[in-house]
Order: sequence, then structure tokens, then C-alpha cells
Amino acid sequence: MQRDRFLLQLVASMLLTSVALLGQPAGEIISAGYAAPSYTALAPGQLVTLFVRGLGNVQNMTAVRLPLPTTLSGITVRVTNSISGYPNALPILRVDSSDVCASQGDLPCPLAAVTVQFPTEPTCVPSGRLPNECSTGRPVIVTLSVEKEGSAGQRFPIVIVNSKPHLLTSCDTIGGEGSGVCYSLATHTDGKLVRNDQPARPGETLVLYAVGLGRTVPVVPTGVTAPAAPPARVLTAPLLLVSYRLELPSSGVPAPPLVFTPFERWVEPSFAGLVAGHVGLYQINVTLPERLPERIHECRGEGDTNTRIAIGAGPDNTSGTTFAELCVRP
Repeated sequence: MQRDRFLLQLVASMLLTSVALLGQPAGEIISAGYAAPSYTALAPGQLVTLFVRGLGNVQNMTAVRLPLPTTLSGITVRVTNSISGYPNALPILRVDSSDVCASQGDLPCPLAAVTVQFPTEPTCVPSGRLPNECSTGRPVIVTLSVEKEGSAGQRFPIVIVNSKPHLLTSCDTIGGEGSGVCYSLATHTDGKLVRNDQPARPGETLVLYAVGLGRTVPVVPTGVTAPAAPPARVLTAPLLLVSYRLELPSSGVPAPPLVFTPFERWVEPSFAGLVAGHVGLYQINVTLPERLPERIHECRGEGDTNTRIAIGAGPDNTSGTTFAELCVRP
């Protein structure tokens, strides 16, 4: 029951750091820097929050029925593409609105956060040579526009890739718990969060929560909750790289994260797939190594960690693409 409440709160407040800025009025500056912006890449079935300017004030609202609606609080996210059978609107989980300039006492500048799920349907771009033949080797790009009560904003491109994993943290929601400390969303098998006062143990199996792991077997339709039986497993389970933060000799100061020999510390999860009863939320079950290294950093306060679990592409990729940081004690 505690685990279910935690997961319901997690899905209902999921506002991820992988975002796209949509609906901008013509000529409005959306960022400044020294390199051209790149397309945002997302995986089939991925939950993501779109931060949108120019919609004015919208009513905060969370979807209360399944499958998820494609219009919520007067907002619709339209999809334009050349993919046969691809949906033309995205399911919406939640809409939130806030004034990002309120604390500055300046002119109002409302920002809408629209959490959507990308389709799980296959992305087949016609090759143009043979009927029903899909093009290979070309990126699949769709364009989005956010409508408010039928009035559409500017289009924004998204690249669809096989997998774009993101391990969730408490800072992936607006406001979080208000503690000011970010921590990875990982639980023991009893559903309790891994925290410094409830650390992980060597050899223990943990559950990490993520989005963007891509398609599953069986395929779960867009906007629909995952089944319990059979479980929806990802097509290719990600490899996980476990590394540790050590104490510098005789100083008591933690060193930067130290990655052990990859072939000794690569871990294959026992399960990677969708969480039953939830939309677009994945879990990764991973068993920690039985032995901790000598001089491992001792977690000394809330938010202090000594173990990092990263998702990588394989033994040749030792950097990982997204990671969870935890406290592990003997």
C-alpha cells in the first residue's frame, strides 16, 4: 500500500528535466548561448513535461480517467508527421501553471507545464519506393504544437529514438517535497525509499524508477496503464554500472566518484519494464554487488551519497547516460 501511494504521487507529479519549449510567440528569445540548439530526443512511450510560454493563465489539472485524455484544461498537444497511423495528439497526464517572474515583482510571465506521453506506436516513415516499406537509417522527426482552446502555437521538432532513459529524482517535480535536498527515487523491495536513515545494503535488490526505456513486450497502447500479467518488459534491458565514492587517504575527504573495472562492476538488471497499473513509468530491479571497496565514503548527512548506479550502453560505455546516487552501508 505504501509503495502504491508513493508511485501514484510520483506519476501524478512527474515533471521531468528532459523538456521542450513550445508555443513561443514569433520573435521571442527563448534562450541565449554560443551554440545552436539541438533537437530534443525522446523514446516511444516516454513521459516528459513541455514548458510552454504564451498560453496565459491555465487551470491546474491532473487527468482522472484512463486512457489519458488528449485535451486537459483546454490544452491539446498536436502532432504533425509523415508516419502512417501515428496519433495526431498526445495524451496529457497533468497541466500546471506558475508565474516564473512573480518573485521579481516584474511584469507577469506565466509558464505552463504540460506533462504528456509520447506514442508507443511504431515509427515507420515511408521509404517512397515500395508500398508499406519503412525507411531505414533516417532519423524519425515529429513536430508538436500546443493549442489552447483551438489556438495553436509554433511548431517544435522532436526526434524519436529507440531509448532515452532518465532515472528519476525528487527534483524532477516542481517543488518536490520542499526539503531542498535532491535524492534518487529508489526503493527497497518493501517499497520504502532508500534514504540515509534507511540505506541500501551490499547484495540487496533495489528498485529504481525511470522513464524513456522504450518499447516493451507486450506492447502497451499509448495512454493506457501497464498490465500486471504478463509484465511489460523492455526489448533490451540496459546495463548498469556501479561505482563508489572513496575517502582520500588520511584526509577523511570524499574523492570524486571512482569507477571500478567496468567488466567487474557491470550489472544486468533482474527486471526492466513498466510498473503495473501506471502509465509510462518503468522500474529497474538491480542487485548491488556483495562486497564494498575499502575506504568507501561514509554518508554523513541527508543527501550525502557514496554509490552511483548509471545506465550505460554497454561495457564500452563507462560513463553512463543517467544515474542514481544512493547511500550504501555494510
